[in-house]
Amino acid sequence: MRIGFIGAGKVGNAFGAYLKQHGATLSGYYSIHSESAEKAASLTKSGYYSQMLELVEASDMVFVTTPDSVIEQVACDLAKRVREMDSKSPSDFMNQKTFVHMSGAHSSARLEVLQQFGAEIGSLHPIQSIADVETAVNQLQTTVFSIEGTEGAVMLLSGLMKQMNNTYFTIKSEQKTLYHMAACTVSNYLVTLVDAGLAMYEAIGIDREVGYKALYPLIRGTVENLKHMDTKEALTGPIARGDINTVKAHLDAVSDEKIEAFYRYLGQATVEMAREKSGTDQEKLGKLEELLNDEVKS
Repeated sequence: MRIGFIGAGKVGNAFGAYLKQHGATLSGYYSIHSESAEKAASLTKSGYYSQMLELVEASDMVFVTTPDSVIEQVACDLAKRVREMDSKSPSDFMNQKTFVHMSGAHSSARLEVLQQFGAEIGSLHPIQSIADVETAVNQLQTTVFSIEGTEGAVMLLSGLMKQMNNTYFTIKSEQKTLYHMAACTVSNYLVTLVDAGLAMYEAIGIDREVGYKALYPLIRGTVENLKHMDTKEALTGPIARGDINTVKAHLDAVSDEKIEAFYRYLGQATVEMAREKSGTDQEKLGKLEELLNDEVKS
């Protein structure tokens, strides 16, 4: 199977290099920015195409690794070019080709215009943030992927993941938004949590840089625990212990209403989780729930 890329940004470069590293056959890259496509082709020792149709013709599977906002536009542009071809009929040209995007937020429906020619469509999403190509190629070794799309696309992508030895799961198109919401909550809002903790340190005069150095081992230790335990069993701290006096002291100490509301909301959610942790005192958790549900002080 020959694999090509429309779009030569970080995702396309990193995934192309990862595929190449695992013995996949790359046809190459096309991009509206020719320099990017040439660099990606050089990195992956594959081809550079100045015309989109040439890249598609040379490929069995095409990854659309453009920004999310233009995936559908690229698919429509490709469909228009295919319809206008003189040399082959659209169905012959697109026969047995599969088109895949790598967006976490959108389903394969962004490519559905290509189905009119008999193409398979899908989405393959690495549950990983890609900051730079070299780091990402190494991280992809242990990354879990989600797969969604038409039956043929799911079958091919599942085979590709098995070839790469990556764990993967399949979801339905209508589940993609909630799936992406989960990833954003864990990744993006973890950063928000850390920022809130640093703000609390700043409120008592601890520099952000020093505060981060102090908190990072705690963050790392918690994440390490989550590798080996369910969330409920990894939970520690005053709520898990049913320590009402400590939580009350926290609420009495905070002067920022937004931080207090933030703490109360997270505390309420933590009480619900702690109810399912083995050995917790349900009566104390009930009192903690009442305490955290009180109105934010004015």
